[in-house]
Amino acid sequence: MLVGLAPHNRESGKSVGKATTRKSIGTRCVKAALYIGALVAARRNPAIKTFYKPLVDNGKPKEVPLIARMRKLLIIASQMNKE
Repeated sequence: MLVGLAPHNRESGKSVGKATTRKSIGTRCVKAALYIGALVAARRNPAIKTFYKPLVDNGKPKEVPLIARMRKLLIIASQMNKE
């Protein structure tokens, strides 16, 4: 399932920008649910909590670990759906 959480670089020639996720209209509800789930999982789920801490300690902006947690939740849900 494509949700729009993959990072896309903004680079052209010598200019280098930040990687962002693309905004897709069709997946707005799914991204919103993953966003809330990622916020809750950071407090309650030990596996995701330990995944978040090193990213923040390395000086990443707060949004980067949040998107990483959303992708991790999506992968977990996808694996559960396959079984």
